[in-house]
Amino acid sequence: MTVAAAALVTALCTPPVRRLFRWVMEPEMAWLFRRDASDQARERNAARGRAQEPNAVSG
Repeated sequence: MTVAAAALVTALCTPPVRRLFRWVMEPEMAWLFRRDASDQARERNAARGRAQEPNAVSG
């Protein structure tokens, strides 16, 4: 029984099995961690400020 368990653990740790089950063991969690609303507003306001600046033409 112990030898069978050790063989199973060894088989489950092989690269093909790890690659096959990566989506289960290491899921993408970006949907869970949303960006801070104040950071988004700051970036949006900075972009608006850059868009409203007049282009200075020296000549």
